[in-house]
Amino acid sequence: PEGSVAVEPGDVVIDGGAAWGDTSLIFASQVGPDGLVVAAECVEDNIRVIEENLALNPKVAQRVRVANYALWDKSGERLAFADSGPGSRALGIDGDIDNAASGHTTITIDDLVGELGLDRVDFIKLDVEGSELAVLEGARDTLRSFRPKLALSAYHRLTDISTLPNYINGLELGYRFFLDHYTNHREETVLYAKSGG
Repeated sequence: PEGSVAVEPGDVVIDGGAAWGDTSLIFASQVGPDGLVVAAECVEDNIRVIEENLALNPKVAQRVRVANYALWDKSGERLAFADSGPGSRALGIDGDIDNAASGHTTITIDDLVGELGLDRVDFIKLDVEGSELAVLEGARDTLRSFRPKLALSAYHRLTDISTLPNYINGLELGYRFFLDHYTNHREETVLYAKSGG
């Protein structure tokens, strides 16, 4: 239907901020045997839960590749994190690591696509606790090359509802935007986008 932005059979999906892997498993079911889901997650406890969840779902587990990185706008930096399970969030680069539970190596989506040898990306979901804009800035080439469908958490920062679509619009890729909201409070507002007619 008009405005529908969804994962489809055969899609290559990047699940940015995969947390415990529940959404990755849903995506793996949706992409079917010809699709692939890259579950990008950097918090070790979350990765252990993802691996347990994959083991419990062997029929779709082979469609999921776990990428143990922090998605960001630059690769190869150490990013400080406040470890809060699925709500873990970035605190800053290098110097802030003293205040963090742990540091993680960053990668851009553009570099991740190259490292994994992906020849296309059809869908990107980002729920990275307020780092969505930085991650999009590191996906510029991927957006230009493949124009994937997008599902972006737009509630972590008050400005996300405007800065995320403004950034994408600035790339002049013909994206159209749709909003949905999944709770009766301010969390879980998702900005969907797709390019073309």
